[in-house]
Amino acid sequence: MSPITVGRSGPSAARTKSASPASSDPALAVGSKRLLASSDDVLVYERTEQASRLLVALNFSAEERAADLAGKSGVVLLSTYLDHRGDVVQGELRLRANEGVLVELAP
Repeated sequence: MSPITVGRSGPSAARTKSASPASSDPALAVGSKRLLASSDDVLVYERTEQASRLLVALNFSAEERAADLAGKSGVVLLSTYLDHRGDVVQGELRLRANEGVLVELAP
């Protein structure tokens, strides 16, 4: 049986890694974490490092759920569905089944 390799290598991997502006954000790499909400299969937390503030919303359910953003607002940087980039969110975020969303919070 052959070993299974996960991931990419070569030029396409470099393009994939640099495609997201969040990939080099210090809040993701070394930022502090603060839990904002955890209920009904949804986890919402904030990552902060200096002036960078990101919100991560994760839906662990096979059904759509609402994520309470604790009065925060921002712009979607990334969704696991690879859409909604640039959408403005405020107060609540509708998460599709098994979706994760990364939001750059407003100052």
